[in-house]
Amino acid sequence: MPRIFSTSIQGELDKQFAGEPMVIIEVNWSGDSFVAYSDRKLNGEDYPYPDLINIGVFDTTKNISGGSSSQEVSITLNDIDGAIRSIVDTQDIHLRPVRVYLTFQGLSISEKALMFEGLINSTIEWDESGRTLSFSVLSKLEDAEAGFTMEDGDFPQVEPSDANVPWPLVFGQVCNMKAERVTSLRKGYLAQSVGVMDPTIDERLCQANHLICTVKTSTVTPPRSDEDEELYQIKVNDYANSEAMQLLAKCCNGDLTRYDASLAKFKKALDLSGNVRSLELDQQCLTRRFTEICKILQERSQQSKYVRNPFTVRGGEDFPQNERIIIRIGEVKFDGIMTGESFLVSGINHPDSETIDNPPCKPIKEGSLGFRYGPGPELPTTIEECENGGGTFRQNVVDGGGASWKYYNEFEAGHFIWLPAGKDVFLEAESELIHLVSLLPGVVDQVAAYRTYGDTTLLTEVDPERYTVVTSDFDGYDVVQVVTTDLLSNIKDENWSDTIYVSFTSSVGPNPVDTISWLVEKYTDYTVDIDSFLSVKADLVNYPSNFFVKARPSVLSLIKDIAYQARCGIFIRDNVIHIVYLSKEPASLLTLTEDDILHKSFSFHHTTTEELMTRHEVKWSNGEAGVTQEDKTEFDFVIKHNIPKYGTFDTHKNYYTQNTYSTVEKSATFWMIRESNTWRKVKFSTPVRFLNLDVFDCVTLDIEQFPTTKVIIESTKYSVDNNIIEFIAWTPVLSGTSAPYYWAWPSQQAADSIFPLDGSQNESGDGFRFRVIPPEGHPLRGGYDPYAVVSGTDGDRYPSDLDDLFPNVVCPLATGAELAEDIEPIIRILEPLAEKNFEDKLDDQAAANLPTRGVTNKPGEESTICGVQGPARGGCTYEVTIFYITPELQQGGDGPDCGGGPCGKPIYGSSPCTGSISSMCHSFGALFAATMFLSQKKAEIRALQEGCGYDYMVTKPYADSWSNIKTIPGSGVYGACENIPSGGIPNPDAPGADAGETRKPAPNSGYPDVSSNLADNAQNAARDTNTGVVNNPYVT
Repeated sequence: MPRIFSTSIQGELDKQFAGEPMVIIEVNWSGDSFVAYSDRKLNGEDYPYPDLINIGVFDTTKNISGGSSSQEVSITLNDIDGAIRSIVDTQDIHLRPVRVYLTFQGLSISEKALMFEGLINSTIEWDESGRTLSFSVLSKLEDAEAGFTMEDGDFPQVEPSDANVPWPLVFGQVCNMKAERVTSLRKGYLAQSVGVMDPTIDERLCQANHLICTVKTSTVTPPRSDEDEELYQIKVNDYANSEAMQLLAKCCNGDLTRYDASLAKFKKALDLSGNVRSLELDQQCLTRRFTEICKILQERSQQSKYVRNPFTVRGGEDFPQNERIIIRIGEVKFDGIMTGESFLVSGINHPDSETIDNPPCKPIKEGSLGFRYGPGPELPTTIEECENGGGTFRQNVVDGGGASWKYYNEFEAGHFIWLPAGKDVFLEAESELIHLVSLLPGVVDQVAAYRTYGDTTLLTEVDPERYTVVTSDFDGYDVVQVVTTDLLSNIKDENWSDTIYVSFTSSVGPNPVDTISWLVEKYTDYTVDIDSFLSVKADLVNYPSNFFVKARPSVLSLIKDIAYQARCGIFIRDNVIHIVYLSKEPASLLTLTEDDILHKSFSFHHTTTEELMTRHEVKWSNGEAGVTQEDKTEFDFVIKHNIPKYGTFDTHKNYYTQNTYSTVEKSATFWMIRESNTWRKVKFSTPVRFLNLDVFDCVTLDIEQFPTTKVIIESTKYSVDNNIIEFIAWTPVLSGTSAPYYWAWPSQQAADSIFPLDGSQNESGDGFRFRVIPPEGHPLRGGYDPYAVVSGTDGDRYPSDLDDLFPNVVCPLATGAELAEDIEPIIRILEPLAEKNFEDKLDDQAAANLPTRGVTNKPGEESTICGVQGPARGGCTYEVTIFYITPELQQGGDGPDCGGGPCGKPIYGSSPCTGSISSMCHSFGALFAATMFLSQKKAEIRALQEGCGYDYMVTKPYADSWSNIKTIPGSGVYGACENIPSGGIPNPDAPGADAGETRKPAPNSGYPDVSSNLADNAQNAARDTNTGVVNNPYVT
């Protein structure tokens, strides 16, 4: 973009034979006023002073994108009258401002154009022989620092650790940036360590003293008293005096119970009436209760040793004195009074007090039997089932030992807090933790921190309820902060780390042009060229600059980096910053011919070998935290070009202003094309009328000595003595060629054009004479095309901008709840306390002779199976009792002769039998198995009756004497019993339905012990029926 002069100056330049220009310099020797000097009188006037003897060649523009950031010109002034000497003797002229102007005779002094400005620089020399003052003027770019640190602000005091920490400066959209944590400037620290007791100790101790240990019971039968024996003998005598019994008395040796069932039942009832219960304390429970109470007492004793009141706070004199205040030390709040450095505690707010809500301490009633309602085994499937109400009532122990331990286990324990000496002490109102996010306003997209799940640590989003986003006006910056009340690591049982990572969208950016504009306006006295900035902004709409700065770089070096990484050039002219998009072919401003170029001033050369960079190692980052702590957040890749031709020339580039791979690769490829090739350059001089041409201007060079092509001006030097301009220009023509290179300006080339072009693949890679190709069948060969020559180091294969889209920024983050389910579980063995909790549940079952609430139970029937203690945590048991008789008569009764006497067919009325009565108890784990066994025994008895199967002194099932199935609920998880169907068949697919008895058959008490041969007979009889019910009577 050409320099724009005033109409008067431009009019003089446009003349075919322009007038001779004049140079005016202005020097600010002191104060605010400038003194003007010229090389001759202007319009015959004595002012400006015509004392300018010489001015050297100088650049007319500051090229920020170039290698040098300064311009220099030498000036010599005439001091024939000694006026300047008097200034030098009385004033320090070092680094005083100087301006250089251009004008023409005939124009007023106000009609002058600024060409150069800078500061007087050494060497400064006053020459007595020549009566002259010589000095250099250096035009150095303004070099203010971007960003902010606390020592540059107006803060009452600054912590040394926070003093030189730059606050983040964010542009565009960034991911997982580590926020800088700062604390209040007014704080003290503990002079001695302080312990804070677990606030739940007293309430847990209170409830532990209400624990109940269940009293176990057992039934014993003591010898009958004389009165009981006399009652029994009276009953025996009544039977003995009967006529029927007298006929049979001799066979039974006087023991009428052996053949009289009613008398046997009376005796059993009499025996049971004498039963008493024996009480036995649960020693295991007593030990556990004692240990639990002692453990809590030990906690209280040990923790109380470390409690201090008062304690000393160094720096406490800076806190409010002798009044009630709240201070915060770590996660604990103390209420009290500060006197000097001594703090007297009147109250403590332990963090567990806010997170633990234990129930009130209360006594638990002694246990008794009752019913509890529970849901049915299945959901209703019909309206009738809904109307029936569903669910079941089960008999349980209400209150008692199990309930007391359950209630006690609801009490959660807190933790003892150790506050070591040196711990920071804050006023509660100033204790918030401030996490600095950005000096610029914007939107906090998410806050995350590392959290450990098992043995895996993931970057997890922090619940927004745990922090507050605050934007504060610091009179210069609207600072965004994330404020928390405490460190995340102090959240109990959540395993957070303390460092916070913020994803943030700034109000400035992401377009690079907007970012540069803000930097120029905020930190410099320059202005921006509106036209060039708007034009380039449109070109860069799909190429965001998303980055943060945590340093204090010079503003212009930061601007230079942003422009370079966005493929742009920057220059300053007349204190105005201009920008150029280098990847786009520019329009030519004019054509220079032989007539415009001074005779014998043209030459061409090449970019230097030192400028060659054939291997680019590119570094970039998408944030400061990955999903796991091991994930990379800084990435690098290598692109190469022309190594086969030139060899390896390394350069390292950090594209820190971009956080998307596609934009980094696009820019890196552009600069690799520019820097890995040798370009032709031209040098020529023109008359002063082309003084309006400036750096980055495009002109067409149409001369015989060089191919006609567009060229980009890189340097303009104005020689006052010769009144000519010397130009150096870059051309898009490669060394050894005569036509513009296709990829010199990639932006607007065809979207499907591939870099390198066909036939140029020998420019790729390392230039070896061999190719590395995966062998046949190797997994890495998938998709290999032998006809497609591809190099992974060519960079962006499609350097054109035409089909590019705006890249989405995706901030890596684990969502916690979603990913935690996929983490490999940690399997732990059953802990002793968990086992105890399970045993407590067993106390809920009716396992003892306890008083009932609205229900009657036989003593001991809930705790035994066939007279034996049932297994802990067992399932439901189905009990069947079968009675047996051993006939003691050899002849039948009233009917036909039939072995077994009166045990014959019922039609003869021959029941009861005469003989010893006994019984066997059988237990099953499924209702189906018990039902099949009982049906088998009923059929067996009927067969014995009808076939006169009772033999003398052979024990067999007793006719018409069997029990119904008795259900005994278990105390385990699957302790519920099946409902006995009326007239139906139980579920044959229930667990255990195809198994036999759960234990060896047991004889019932109160009958002669014939269990040995009875058990054998029972098993043989079961096998003979071939039902498969009693396959193994010893299953346990």
